[in-house]
Amino acid sequence: MTNLPTEESEVKGIHIRTVNVFMIVASVFFSIFTGIGLFHVYDAYDEVENTTREYIESRNVIEGMKIGSDYLTDEVRAYVVTEDTSHLRNYFEEAFVTKRREQAIEQLSAKISRDEHVYRELQVALAESNALMEKEYHAMRLILYSNHADMSDMPQQLQEYELFQYEKDFTDEQRRRIAYNLVFGTEYAVFKEQIEGSTSEAVTLVEELMADEQEESERYLLHSLRVAMVCIVGLVVTILMTSLFLWRFIVVPLHQFIDSVRRDQKLPESRTYEFEYLALTYNHLFELHSADMSKLEHKAEHDALTGLLNRAAYDGLTEYLSRYPNPLALLIMDVDDFKNVNDSYGHEIGDGALKLVAKLLSTTFRNGDYPIRYGGDEFIVIMTDVTEDMQHAIRLKIQKINVALQSQVMEGLPRLSVSVGIAFSERGYDPELFLRADEALYHTKENGRCGFTFHDPKKMSYHSCKVD
Repeated sequence: MTNLPTEESEVKGIHIRTVNVFMIVASVFFSIFTGIGLFHVYDAYDEVENTTREYIESRNVIEGMKIGSDYLTDEVRAYVVTEDTSHLRNYFEEAFVTKRREQAIEQLSAKISRDEHVYRELQVALAESNALMEKEYHAMRLILYSNHADMSDMPQQLQEYELFQYEKDFTDEQRRRIAYNLVFGTEYAVFKEQIEGSTSEAVTLVEELMADEQEESERYLLHSLRVAMVCIVGLVVTILMTSLFLWRFIVVPLHQFIDSVRRDQKLPESRTYEFEYLALTYNHLFELHSADMSKLEHKAEHDALTGLLNRAAYDGLTEYLSRYPNPLALLIMDVDDFKNVNDSYGHEIGDGALKLVAKLLSTTFRNGDYPIRYGGDEFIVIMTDVTEDMQHAIRLKIQKINVALQSQVMEGLPRLSVSVGIAFSERGYDPELFLRADEALYHTKENGRCGFTFHDPKKMSYHSCKVD
């Protein structure tokens, strides 16, 4: 076994620290000037990006107002035509909850000093849109009155809106025609054209404003790039010189070390002092570590009695499977009346029963599945790449285990059986999966044990595995 190096003379090679000092001194000079140039490039790019982003955001805000106004129109017209109150409720949801028109004004208010004309045009569009709402309220109220609707369930604005007396004297059909003309007539269309004109004017103003700023920002960026290129050329020469050293004496040894670690091998010798010292130290620890690792890992992750994975391994496995992209199934099972087995036959027989169950789990399920002793007489099996349409295969495995436990009684063991609850996940593990499987297990126990239940939120069905 190799020993740790105790004297500096025992370790040979070039000192990376010495070469590093030289590289730093050479690089600092060029880096300062390069940094200044890059700062100006970043500043110029940031200005271009901000200008572009502001243009897109401003245009989207304006479009949002238009979309909000058009949405109100579409919903009130749909209500007048279909008399479906869901359109009425959508209308008021937009008008007083979502409020895309008002949000457009608020979002542009922070830029009012620069976008004053845009803001003014949107204010005009909002005022015109609000004026339309009076006609829309009138139309909706006419329809509600004609349908003799219960106003207590309607929005407050409509409850407070009063029709003229002469409108109340009209027939239902006359009121419906008036409502239709209010939202489909010429006057309504004129209002909509005015709103379109105001929002279009706002978009035009934004485009003109941003075009000027964009041109100025691009000129500044081009100038900064030219300055930065001159500075970078000086730095590149230094980088090329230092890169040769880094590659030969640092990168190559690091790759060799990483490859050795991946292969679980000792580290090779190096021509640099630091890496050579690291290799000697690692190799010494590697020899010590390898002697005990296999024994410790198995003990930490496996149940001492059954040899299955234990609760600690389950916790680590579920954490990994929480990121698993494929479907899986979780089976929770208890050995039926295990306490009576222990009390009647003794703990030695009880341990034998647990070993038998563990053996059947290991031989019945696939190599890619995970049988686990969760604690006491409770076992878990995690089946990967299993969907709900594979219930029949799971049913056969559980029946096979219970048949073996009941009909192939080993020497000194009583007749045994297991109760099982099964739950499925479409994508990896989550804590709810355990709760669903546990709920299904409880259903199995409540309905006679010695069987299984697939979790179903609507209606769970117990299946018995008893052997006659």
